[in-house]
Amino acid sequence: MSVPITVRPMTKADLGAAEALCETLDYAPSPDDLRSHYESMADSSEHSLMIAELGGRVVGFVHVFIKRMLEDAPQAQVQAIATLPDVQGQGVGSRLLAAAEDWARARGIGAVTIYCAEYRDDTHDFYAARGYDLTVRSSRFQKRLD
Repeated sequence: MSVPITVRPMTKADLGAAEALCETLDYAPSPDDLRSHYESMADSSEHSLMIAELGGRVVGFVHVFIKRMLEDAPQAQVQAIATLPDVQGQGVGSRLLAAAEDWARARGIGAVTIYCAEYRDDTHDFYAARGYDLTVRSSRFQKRLD
């Protein structure tokens, strides 16, 4: 008998696990930054932070938000989705992605967008297998404002 995957809202108590999950994506926010970012979004109706649990253990998270644009209809954007390496292939990522899609659908959003690094070929295959089309290849530019 398999253990069910539970998806629920992220709480402050999950931030330690979220920090470890961010590291699987090659991000390394400090605990203070992670807490600050969480607090800025936790009560927002335009952001959702969800945790996946397997047998009571936090094994993944997804952050999805409403991206509003002048030139196009609002979209839901999956900012981050991560699962622990030892549970990959067990449906955790699929369950989190479905939860993000349900969240968007419940808000009348008609599309979900995900940006994914070029080198993450396995992840590209994961999204394609779940009905996502590669629509644009682009580069991201950033300027730090001091």
